Amino acid sequence: MKRRNWITAFMLTIVVTVPRAAEARKRRPEVVGGEGLIQRAWDMSDIRRAGSLPFHLHAKFHFADPSGKAIEGTYTLDWASPTMWRAQLDTPDFHNTEIGGSGKSWLLRNTKYKPLVAFLVGSTLNFFNGGPKSRPGQDLMLLQPEEGSKTICLLERLNQWTRSKMCFDKDSGALVEQEYSDYTHRGRRVGRVFEFRNYRALGARELFPWEISESNNGAEMLRVDIDALSKLNEIPLSLFTPPPGAVERPTCQNPDPPRRIKSVEPPYPESARKLRLQGIIFASVYLGADGNVQDVEILSSPSPVFDSVVLSTIKNEWKFEPASCNGQPMPAEVLTEISYWLF
Repeated sequence: MKRRNWITAFMLTIVVTVPRAAEARKRRPEVVGGEGLIQRAWDMSDIRRAGSLPFHLHAKFHFADPSGKAIEGTYTLDWASPTMWRAQLDTPDFHNTEIGGSGKSWLLRNTKYKPLVAFLVGSTLNFFNGGPKSRPGQDLMLLQPEEGSKTICLLERLNQWTRSKMCFDKDSGALVEQEYSDYTHRGRRVGRVFEFRNYRALGARELFPWEISESNNGAEMLRVDIDALSKLNEIPLSLFTPPPGAVERPTCQNPDPPRRIKSVEPPYPESARKLRLQGIIFASVYLGADGNVQDVEILSSPSPVFDSVVLSTIKNEWKFEPASCNGQPMPAEVLTEISYWLF
């Protein structure tokens, strides 16, 4: 059994289509200073940055598994500082507790692999943590608002196929929606959509959404409702004591994510194409500090027909530039989303 006591989690998305698509040509709006809009939104909602008020957060979530199973759970975060926090996620089948310290953390969970719901809840509630990620200067464009619209939106080209649209409230500057779309020879397909609603104040300068939802291809997968977010007036040290059995691991407050530098698209299985099977595969990919793939686990799949070809392709054909912390390579766990669509 391979050890998992040092993993940092990230997310990656790719799309496979039949036939292989050519990039759609779109007219581009004028480039405007959109980075300021992005920075303002993250500045007001990154409640975990250094110098922010200690707080207690409790949320309930509902997750619609791609297989159709509904999962209910809770998430609790007690945050005193970037080097003193406790996060706990619980569902009927999965329990995860993590204690953060200075340069290290302690992890206790009851399964070898992290389930899909844990990846998605964690990434959703930590959406603003660390501020906006570095923007590689790829076509950040201001979209013309509709008459009477209360939002202002930006479009960003993330790669050859994928675009991200971010919409901000005109009055507060808060992020209200982020949409990821894939462009192919058959047009535009909306993928993941995050919606942020019911912003409330925490302290003098922070605003945080109390309702967050994530949809995928038009169907709501995750809804998070915060029922408590308040200043942590007392900080009992016992709250941040690692529980018995927790595994210590090096950690980083804002690591640089791994970058895929060599890969091959998993082929569309002929049997799946003939049966008109399509959908999204979620896989957990474990990377070593050298960027090599060490292990892959399928978390969700529309059909076992896809699984072997995805596992084989990732293990044998993918190579990553490793994640790093202050320039030092580190192992990582990547949630990979692979979409198979028959256009």
